[in-house]
Amino acid sequence: MNLKNKVCLFVLLLSFTISFVFSQDVKTYAFAERDSCTLYMDVYHPEQQREDKSCIVFVFGGGFRMGSRSSPHHKEFYQLLVDKGFVVIAIDYRLALKNVNRVDAMHNYPLACAIDIAVEDLFSAVSYIVKHSEELHIDTSKIVLCGSSAGAITVLHADYELANRRKSYVTLPEGFRFGGVISFAGAIFSHDGKVKYKHQPPAPTFLLHGTDDFIVTYKKIVFFNLGFYGTDALVKRFEKLDYPYYAFRYRNLAHEVASAMKYNVNEIEWFVDNYVIAKKPLKVDQYYLNPEIKRNPDYPLRPRDLYRKRKSN
Repeated sequence: MNLKNKVCLFVLLLSFTISFVFSQDVKTYAFAERDSCTLYMDVYHPEQQREDKSCIVFVFGGGFRMGSRSSPHHKEFYQLLVDKGFVVIAIDYRLALKNVNRVDAMHNYPLACAIDIAVEDLFSAVSYIVKHSEELHIDTSKIVLCGSSAGAITVLHADYELANRRKSYVTLPEGFRFGGVISFAGAIFSHDGKVKYKHQPPAPTFLLHGTDDFIVTYKKIVFFNLGFYGTDALVKRFEKLDYPYYAFRYRNLAHEVASAMKYNVNEIEWFVDNYVIAKKPLKVDQYYLNPEIKRNPDYPLRPRDLYRKRKSN
């Protein structure tokens, strides 16, 4: 085969690959107007939708200061979910830490504000989805939140605020519950001690975390009444209060788990089938090793190290 034919074959294969990766039906909607921007969502519809019309709403990570709903890494994950028959909705939210230079125990106010702003935007997105559920072919009782890192913090907090009804942005109807919550390296930031669900129980929750994660703590960080509660601490609370959960603890990994979504699509499908659809009150706790997920030599880092690294660059 001569060089010209090889080039033509390569272009043909490349075009086939691209058409495969982005084969799903994608539509973009503006769901909220803010002072600084318009917020959009991308809705990915499968060719063969699940009969239960379940929907996964994804919130990207990036430390509340960077990231995008449409990054290629995320699109690969969406495609795998769409291949399972899920409707996938990827949303924007405002990045309130974009120009903040320091976040730690003594300077936590910017983080608290960033979480509130992200959760407010997520509630606006869910309100839009509920309002347009027929058009989007969504069963509103089967909306599953999924997030990575800062996005995982956001989805956990959305369910936490819905259960406690403390914030004015919680505008969903009384009695509304998320079908489930999936957290890739997330945590809950509490202002009043241990995590408590006062108004209603949490949705069934799938917690995936690296046991060596210090960026979003796997365990907990407590400073007087303030606390940052990661997967290990949340499992203990869920176990004590008899809430359904599925914990996937990755041994010998740190914050890499925040980017491990594509390795857990089968587990996500199992979680939805058993916890969301069948409503089984399961409590499953597993430790796991996955040699496909490579350890990042930059970890373990602390949150403050991210800002120092950015400043040095």
